[in-house]
Amino acid sequence: MDYHHHAFRDIETDGDSSSKKCIKSTFNDDKIDSGLDSLQWESIDSGACRSHEVEEGDPQKSNCDVELRRLENDISDMTIDPTNVCDSGLDEVDLIEIRDEELNLDDNWVSPSFSPQRVVEIFQGDEDGDTHLHLSIIHGLPQVTMQIIGLAPDLDWLNQTNSLLQTPLHIAVITRQTSVVRRLICAGASIDVRDQLGNTPLHTACRLGFEDVVRMLLMPVKYEETRQNKYIVPFQRFPQDLESRNYEGLTCLHLASIGEHLHVMKLLLASGANINTAEGKSGRTVLHFAAEWGNLDLLKFVLSQKDVNVNAKTYAGLTPFFLALGRQHEDITEELARCGAVCDTMILSDDSDLDVSDEEMADERPTFRPFGALPQRVCQNTYG
Repeated sequence: MDYHHHAFRDIETDGDSSSKKCIKSTFNDDKIDSGLDSLQWESIDSGACRSHEVEEGDPQKSNCDVELRRLENDISDMTIDPTNVCDSGLDEVDLIEIRDEELNLDDNWVSPSFSPQRVVEIFQGDEDGDTHLHLSIIHGLPQVTMQIIGLAPDLDWLNQTNSLLQTPLHIAVITRQTSVVRRLICAGASIDVRDQLGNTPLHTACRLGFEDVVRMLLMPVKYEETRQNKYIVPFQRFPQDLESRNYEGLTCLHLASIGEHLHVMKLLLASGANINTAEGKSGRTVLHFAAEWGNLDLLKFVLSQKDVNVNAKTYAGLTPFFLALGRQHEDITEELARCGAVCDTMILSDDSDLDVSDEEMADERPTFRPFGALPQRVCQNTYG
């Protein structure tokens, strides 16, 4: 599906010319991919191809039909150039933000009338597995996206994955198109599908720190939001399983803590995430992360949460206090000791360089040293 030479297009609307807005995309000629890294976005007039209830023969309906036909032509012009090496480009993108705040999900988006064969072609993946729905989201065309969603005869058509096992919902999350995210969810797109790294859409949103997208993914679907669907949407649990781990053993809370996205962590905790959940590889909690990294802000946030276990142990038996001590984070050990962390745990020997791996810390023949060898302030805070 070739968007490479899609340079400029006006969307005609009734009324003053000032109401006309443009979709502009500029690409580097020397790089053939989706263009996400070189794409420049301008505002999109989301009202151009929107339809409310109108009488048959109404001029407003005729104008809308013209706009819908133009969108149909846009979709029909999307072809694959087999000579180019094309991919979604999303694996190289850290943050793509597309403006979709003008979209209104309460509007009745009308999809063009296509033959069944044409609908099948629209939902057929290219060499990278991307359908027209994937690509319309990638290239920030929310109007086209809404039309294609309306063409789906069944919710399974919205859950097709590309070669990276990404569904359209994954792509909408990565590109931070909140209105598209919500519409896909209300149309029945699965919130539990995993990509090739084991990340659900919620995992991805938490990793990127997209608080607005996380809210959309955690919000239960209302009946009013499903009226545009041509099929019955089955029940999905909201919020979803917040203890679900990706293939790295990380939950959504772990991913949010790695990026120090405290607002996202607050949302997850308010939705029932467990502050003491251990990641799957070494058994570390978010408190272990904060202690080992020396991140005092994250540490204080975690310690402020109810029921946090300050003496949680990893699979190797290491507490947050011990990890902070091994990394020589004195401010962290002081804060942990002030909050009741136990100090009488396995401690490094005097000849250690205090910069060792978990396996070395958990040696089967550990040596101990008296509390007098600990930082004096830590001992005073702990034992008065």
